[in-house]
Amino acid sequence: RPTLDEALARELQPVPLDSALALQESGAQILDTREPGEFAAAHLAGTQNIGLGGQYATWAGSILDPKRPIVIIAEAGREQESAMRLGRIGFDNVVGFLADVHAMEARPDLQVTTERLSPAVAAERLHSSAPPVMVDVRIGEPVETTGYTLDDRDELIEVVREGIEKLRRS
Repeated sequence: RPTLDEALARELQPVPLDSALALQESGAQILDTREPGEFAAAHLAGTQNIGLGGQYATWAGSILDPKRPIVIIAEAGREQESAMRLGRIGFDNVVGFLADVHAMEARPDLQVTTERLSPAVAAERLHSSAPPVMVDVRIGEPVETTGYTLDDRDELIEVVREGIEKLRRS
């Protein structure tokens, strides 16, 4: 088995947007490691966002499938860090990184946005006549949500995985 450095040198290659999309179509996971605000503004449909700040390894290990290939989307110069941190937790199936993050801008048909809510707006919507389902994924004290409590990290991760699978199927 190759060392992490050898695997990175072999696998961490730039991938054009069309190739990344083809890899995604054939089952690869697209991991967007940009900051949440940048991801929310515009990202490729079907990508998963785990920012490099915070608990990157914890969430990557919980959400990603170690058996499926991974294509990284990262801020320029941070691809190596992303792949290295994945490799340290046994995710050595990185097949490359998006060669030009700005290539997505030329393809608005492939992009989606995610609304980010301030606490005041979130509270207002939760108290509306048709409240959204909200899952607080902060790790720490038990988290009370609308009607149930997630006090176990494994239970929370399972809820997140189920939500991701529903999104993939839609």
